[in-house]
Amino acid sequence: MGAAEGEKSRNALTVLAICIACLPLDGFAVKSLWWWFVVPLGVRPVGIVHGAALVFVGRYLTGSRGGTKTPTISDTVSAMVWWPLIALAIGWALKSVGI
Repeated sequence: MGAAEGEKSRNALTVLAICIACLPLDGFAVKSLWWWFVVPLGVRPVGIVHGAALVFVGRYLTGSRGGTKTPTISDTVSAMVWWPLIALAIGWALKSVGI
């Protein structure tokens, strides 16, 4: 295995570790948004584990398949950390104004 292949393997493992580590954050974001906007409609609440599972299933169903581009670590951190935080901030703002 060459140096470039070893680097790709390390990057892939790092991306996988970031994805696994951020599942609780995704679960918390989905749980919070669900409690704020779906439970008032009469639907049962979900917890962090169910929220993480919903994120996992959603990414599985909508993820790109067969792509050749390996995501960079910064792409992964952006998607896995910033998007849940942005969704929570927008959801909190909407909830605060009574929507």
